[in-house]
Amino acid sequence: MQTSNTCTCGLQTITSSPDKYAEASWEVEDIHDLRKDLEIPKWEDHEAEAFLEVHEDSIRELMTQSAWEWIMDLLQDGEDE
Repeated sequence: MQTSNTCTCGLQTITSSPDKYAEASWEVEDIHDLRKDLEIPKWEDHEAEAFLEVHEDSIRELMTQSAWEWIMDLLQDGEDE
């Protein structure tokens, strides 16, 4: 379900989840594609899934940390305008 919101400043946004923004996730096919790009042997689906399961917490932590840094930079840049 998509939701349309209009701010008092006139900005209109359309979101699929009004409470969450910029969600990111990884799937088995992403690992297959990366291994192909890196020219390393392809894994079976269960191997790629196991990789994601083992590293899920560290991937989430890094994505979150990077996103917070980016959001702070964007907010600070907005103050300079």
